[in-house]
Amino acid sequence: HRLELEGGLPIGVADEYVYPSTTIPVTPGDRLVMFSDGLVEQTDPESSQFGFGRTLAALATSRQPETDVRILVQAVQTHAQGPLADDLTIVSISFGPG
Repeated sequence: HRLELEGGLPIGVADEYVYPSTTIPVTPGDRLVMFSDGLVEQTDPESSQFGFGRTLAALATSRQPETDVRILVQAVQTHAQGPLADDLTIVSISFGPG
């Protein structure tokens, strides 16, 4: 599921900025997938964004952090039908045995 968290300034923009923090309980087998806006904002030739719905749908088929990244990259490249319009960063972390 998608976590809705408070955002802040990009890292390094203001030295004195205090970033909000949040505690999220996790259990063994949980995964956290983080990505840059280049994933969800990637458009197809008709200007339709990849979005969070497609992101969650792609992740529903994955069971490992390694495949999370591979599946998302393949899905967004297929959606774009050409070169990506923005940078793309994806990280998937697994919390213990699952």
